[in-house]
Amino acid sequence: MTKNELFRIIALAVAAHPFSEERHKQLQTFAVVRSRSEINGEALGKSVVDRFKPYFYSRRWEAHGYNSNSIEYDFPAVFAIELPGNIEGSFLGRSTFCYNIQLACLYPNIEHLDNTIAARAKALSVQEIEQETLAHLVYIMRQVQSSAVFAVTDEDVSGSWYLEQELEFLEEEGEILSYAIDSAKTQTFRKRFEAQNQAIAVDYVDDFTTHKLCGATLTFRNCENLCSPSAVEPSFTALNCCVQR
Repeated sequence: MTKNELFRIIALAVAAHPFSEERHKQLQTFAVVRSRSEINGEALGKSVVDRFKPYFYSRRWEAHGYNSNSIEYDFPAVFAIELPGNIEGSFLGRSTFCYNIQLACLYPNIEHLDNTIAARAKALSVQEIEQETLAHLVYIMRQVQSSAVFAVTDEDVSGSWYLEQELEFLEEEGEILSYAIDSAKTQTFRKRFEAQNQAIAVDYVDDFTTHKLCGATLTFRNCENLCSPSAVEPSFTALNCCVQR
């Protein structure tokens, strides 16, 4: 599973997080950020084009019809921060790109936020927020490890990674007529992902950023094969095509 495919699965897990009468217990946002400083930025540094990419999902923005003039989001939010990685193996043969991703589930720890779901849970203590956000992160990791499947459909004959519940929903809605899960590829990923994450570092965040966020973080590892369907060779036949005269 590539990094982008992994982000898509996490975004889907956030979007499909079960509804709760206590709305602050339902995940609201997922965003891939380059660093923690981006969380301070306006609209998390996202634009309208992120609607069609796996790096951002906002339940609030979706409810408002993806208004291009106002990219809104709410908490609790899950942020993915890409950490440095390394390439293992020979570039002349099979090589693997392995990297770490830190997931942070954060929640405002302030007494009042107007017109947000977060405002309805202002009485939560830091300890309660830490427990709640860690539970959210465990939910996401379980979805990645147990519900992500590689499948082909009548609309996607090459195959992609899906949440198994997503396939059932697409079939019920008539968006696909049939699907078949590639059990071998799915199990290969699950076994490797489990082996890479036998021990996951967990930490806590308290009063971070201008939003006074606190919550939990965990860091996991993923590896993907670096391979090309056909070798790319240098060519000198068109060197002059772009020379300015």
